[in-house]
Amino acid sequence: MKRILFVLILIGCALISGAQQVTIPFSNSFEESEDNTIWVLNEGTEGAQDQWVVGSAMRSDGVQSLYISNDGGLTASYNARPNTVMAYRKIKFPDDTAAVQHYDLSFDWKNAGNANLSELYVYFGPEQNLQTIATSATSGNVLTSYAMNSMLPLGAGGSKALYGKTTWQNLSYTINLSRQNAQRFTFVLAFIWINRNTSLQLIENSPIGACIDNIQMCYSRASRPSNFTAEPDCEEGHSGVILSWNSVLEDFVVEFRE
Repeated sequence: MKRILFVLILIGCALISGAQQVTIPFSNSFEESEDNTIWVLNEGTEGAQDQWVVGSAMRSDGVQSLYISNDGGLTASYNARPNTVMAYRKIKFPDDTAAVQHYDLSFDWKNAGNANLSELYVYFGPEQNLQTIATSATSGNVLTSYAMNSMLPLGAGGSKALYGKTTWQNLSYTINLSRQNAQRFTFVLAFIWINRNTSLQLIENSPIGACIDNIQMCYSRASRPSNFTAEPDCEEGHSGVILSWNSVLEDFVVEFRE
């Protein structure tokens, strides 16, 4: 069965001014060199052989993605040598009259690494906290408690770590910001690779490290639709699908891919 991903983009989306003037809906599939240069890659452990690269060894669709590689991008493999490296970009939010602003973040990911050994974390928060993360990573330590608590709880069962998946997954998360904080801080979206693995055998059993593709971020005055369903259209002579969802909005643009 083909995997079909339906992405609902709210008509209520508007412009966001980022550190590099990004536009909402903000999307990055790592196909455009201009977008790729905005990312800051590989702050963390000095001399780490695991590196974030933009290349074609892995991709959810298209030609390229962002992934961990220990051979300059030829493969999405990693080493049996502890290290922590980050890939991030800055986002600055516009002035908005809403007391609470809703931002929907989604992306594709996979990481065949093991729990507590080779994990992917996602951080969204003030830029000023990134220095704490970088300092911890450079010293070879696990991230500080504050940084870890700022990670998005994106994994199964509320876990903050993403691991154990050899096929592409799609993850969505709603970020709610107060108007005061949205104007006070410059924020960063960061993908953090933490490799504590020292076993070559474990790597041979799960050789693919962290991979990211198709990042989307949308601003809306309303929360994302809920109770989304896709069912076959069984009416005679029809071969499509029927989509349904709950939302306070009435107008939508529907995009899909196979």
